[in-house]
Amino acid sequence: MAESLFSDEDDEREPRFGRQLRGYGRQEVDEFVRKQRTRAARQAEALRQAEERLAALNADPSVPLEVVGSGGIGARVERIIAQAEAEAKEIRAQAAKEAAESRAEVEEQADQARRHREAAAKVSAEEARKMIADAEAEVERLREVRKSLLGRLTEIGDAVDDITGRGKPAAPKPRAPLAKAMMTGTEKATSSP
Repeated sequence: MAESLFSDEDDEREPRFGRQLRGYGRQEVDEFVRKQRTRAARQAEALRQAEERLAALNADPSVPLEVVGSGGIGARVERIIAQAEAEAKEIRAQAAKEAAESRAEVEEQADQARRHREAAAKVSAEEARKMIADAEAEVERLREVRKSLLGRLTEIGDAVDDITGRGKPAAPKPRAPLAKAMMTGTEKATSSP
């Protein structure tokens, strides 16, 4: 739109027509008038589009009609530009707000996940300690049962030994030379008759 307003820089200068015998050249003047009419038609179309856009934007009365330093742009165009800048600023602010909210939500979810992980680790560690303590208690109980059973078995063994007579000291076995002599004497006794 801005291009259509300023594209004819040559037309902005004061026209210079070549002189001819009866004043200025008719073709040059006609060409200049045609360019000026075309330029005026383009500017009228740009103005109509700007007015339509302004109406579509529901013109905000807080936007000033004129912006300082805007040069030759019309007040309506300046109002459209100011409205567009205000909307862009609002959109950027909304985007920044949404990004901050999203970041806060993600950080909250991460903190919550970390807390859940830590709680689960504590529960797991406590369960592991309980299982180890239960296992150690069971091992100690089994040791006591084993010790008790060994004591009972020893008592039963002693009772069996007492009943069968194994518990009494046995007579010493004869020594080998004595046993030989005894064997020799019995042999003589059996061989003499």
